[in-house]
Amino acid sequence: MAIEFRIHHLEDVESTNRVARELVLDGAGEDLVVVARTQSKGRGRLDRSWESPEGGLWFSIILRPDIEPDMVPSLNIIGALSVARVLRNDYDMDARVKWPNDVRVEGRKICGILSEMFRGRSGDMFLVIGIGLNANIDVSCFSKDIRVRTTSIKNERGVEVDLDTLLNSILTQFGTLCSDMFSGGFPAVLSEHRSLVESIGSRVRVRPVPPEEAFEGIAVGMDRRGALVVELDDGRNRCVLEGDVDLV
Repeated sequence: MAIEFRIHHLEDVESTNRVARELVLDGAGEDLVVVARTQSKGRGRLDRSWESPEGGLWFSIILRPDIEPDMVPSLNIIGALSVARVLRNDYDMDARVKWPNDVRVEGRKICGILSEMFRGRSGDMFLVIGIGLNANIDVSCFSKDIRVRTTSIKNERGVEVDLDTLLNSILTQFGTLCSDMFSGGFPAVLSEHRSLVESIGSRVRVRPVPPEEAFEGIAVGMDRRGALVVELDDGRNRCVLEGDVDLV
């Protein structure tokens, strides 16, 4: 069954994830999408800052998923795959996934995803999936250390896109993939996502979260939760649910 999202448009906010969380605590239900024109304190994984000027697509999806906490990364997969599908199918861009939740084009980041789980007033578990996509942005506006590793639809295609159309396309894909996941079709979703992960089949260096000693190995796949499976030099496999991964 398709998800009927309700869209809540805002102008300038600190963070759409923060607004979404506040709305849940004030009694808002699931399947609400918070969209902002800009964010002044956008955040990525590990509390990293995320520059969010006008022209980007900054939004958060509120869900109340009936899944175990260790399956939350699977919804990160759905978020990343939704964006990658739209960029590939609608804008003819070779979008790839940098595990766990960045979408990149030609090795440069175009989209980041941040998921946060918490309890609402009733005690039910809610999940907020924040998605930041560089759409109609000239990356020269970013700070120097960011612009060298970042791109946008405008920079890649040379044209601006309609943000409402872009949002609706991503939400349509997201709803379809969620339906597939909960109807038993997640193995196919995982397989498609795996085919787009840059590091699969390559030697990687992993810095796990929470902080542990970094290690190297061959990224050989992902498990049913979306954890990266790395084959160590001694032949053992190690699964990583969260961390930074770089090609060696």
